[in-house]
Amino acid sequence: MTYLKTDLDMNVLRAELGEGPMRFAPLGERTLEEQLKSLTVEEKECFDELKKKWSEKKGSGDDANQNGSHQHDYSDEMLLRFARCSPGTKKFNPKTAWKVMKKYDPRYLTVTAASMEKQLLSKTLFCVPELKSKEGHDVFYMRPSRYFPKETSTQEIIDNLAYCMQVMVEKEKACTEGIAFAANMADWSMSNFSVSYCHQFMMMLQVKICVCAAAH
Repeated sequence: MTYLKTDLDMNVLRAELGEGPMRFAPLGERTLEEQLKSLTVEEKECFDELKKKWSEKKGSGDDANQNGSHQHDYSDEMLLRFARCSPGTKKFNPKTAWKVMKKYDPRYLTVTAASMEKQLLSKTLFCVPELKSKEGHDVFYMRPSRYFPKETSTQEIIDNLAYCMQVMVEKEKACTEGIAFAANMADWSMSNFSVSYCHQFMMMLQVKICVCAAAH
């Protein structure tokens, strides 16, 4: 993943995309190098341990993870995200972060807005630019009444969720402090209900993806 680091890059994007789409741009973000330098000794040790363990796992001949997929690379951005979002009250916990890394479905590394275009256009679940909770956390919005299990597979809606959450935590504040979500239950009925979706949704929030959900 390549991060834009200069004002020129942003100016070019603004000219190409316009002010509307640029509301999603990660303006004012510190570079990865700056973020790594600001870590405490203990936090940096966690990051280094995860990086070393993953490199050793790849080189050990164990070429499949718990999802049955071939080993894949994690960028330093992703490794830092795993450390920051490690489950439990204590962050930068190498033990809990490692468990998430091993269970992480690498397919989510390839999910893009283009591949999710149809689902995103349904406006069932999406990021709202500049919307903040009262505590200042970025928010993604859900309208469950727009989800129909007979028309949309569980994988599609979960991929939608994974994409939105991962895009949001590209921002340092969201990755460090967490994100919030708002659910509009207007017009919802049992025709919008799916046991598999509800189960997988909660699993995604808890352990299957490296995101902190802020309490509100």
